[in-house]
Amino acid sequence: MKSKMDVYYYRKVKNKMVCVLLVIVMCLLLYNECVVFWYQQLIWPPLPENSDRNLVVLLVADPQIQGEYLEPMFPIGSISRWDADRYLKKTFERVYLYSQPDIVMFLGDLMDEGDQATHEQYDTYYNRFMDIFQLAKQSKVQFIAGDNDIGGEKIHKRIPDKVNRFERYFQPTYGSTQVSFLDIIKFDYWLYSKWGTAPLLANMRNKSSSFKMVITHESILKTNNNKMQLIRDIKPDVIISAHMHQSMQYEGNLRFGDMQVNSIKLNQINTFINVNVSNPTSVNEVMVPTCSYRMGEPRMGYGLAVLSDDKTMKYTVLWSPSRYRSLRLYIYVVIIIFLFYNFKKWYQAWVNCKTYF
Repeated sequence: MKSKMDVYYYRKVKNKMVCVLLVIVMCLLLYNECVVFWYQQLIWPPLPENSDRNLVVLLVADPQIQGEYLEPMFPIGSISRWDADRYLKKTFERVYLYSQPDIVMFLGDLMDEGDQATHEQYDTYYNRFMDIFQLAKQSKVQFIAGDNDIGGEKIHKRIPDKVNRFERYFQPTYGSTQVSFLDIIKFDYWLYSKWGTAPLLANMRNKSSSFKMVITHESILKTNNNKMQLIRDIKPDVIISAHMHQSMQYEGNLRFGDMQVNSIKLNQINTFINVNVSNPTSVNEVMVPTCSYRMGEPRMGYGLAVLSDDKTMKYTVLWSPSRYRSLRLYIYVVIIIFLFYNFKKWYQAWVNCKTYF
């Protein structure tokens, strides 16, 4: 009778523990998949007052949707790609609906393995990309390529076939276009060294725009040795770059023959800052952080610029929540559940071993 009572109470306690674990799992799912995104949005800065004289530009840097070569085999690779895609889609949708941008600019490295993908894989990656960022179609969209899209870094050479494939799926990687008062100049140093600035300037000389914005994947002020000549040729009001996955601002002083460049970290930016775009003796470059948690950076987000036709620019970063913190919480709960379901077995084995010896 005592044995039956023990079994009864054990099962009762076990059922209660199972219910507690289910509640913990449900609360964790709610927190990781809803609350953290909602809370992060609460601390985004309010948008400047909108008017017909403003353009709101959403800047998306280095999403690098994951490919198949560099990911683990099934099922881990499939799960990691699914989670990364889902995170990008969730964060982008919130940022887009919050900012209601006039223009969405993708600043290169759209895919992690675009430069080494087969045609079938590239088509799959493209469809995934367009599904993740499908809301962008409601705005004017600009694409530029990065080294992960068309090669050019380390062992992955850039060849015309890769560039042509990117342009077939997305847009030309080099040239200029106009949206309202804004001239958007797509810059690529490899093509600049090949073609010069003629393709960039040809479409702008007869335009009466008041704002010139250069968008480039790799930094001009930080790394380019010919920056003074570039600035003289293009005369940009501001430069927007990506590639380094970090939030930075560079200011180049044009009063000296050898341009002096000062840098400011913007990894703690939580409000709109004024970017000086009207000083004829300097030029500013804003580096946008990656929006993907798979890049390993502690902070990820989307750049947001509000431009005015009187040559003013306000800029901030709409930060995304940490995904790795959420994944660690999932791992901790899985470990707890594993220990719970195996505790009795391990305890009984320990008792039997003790009795035997």
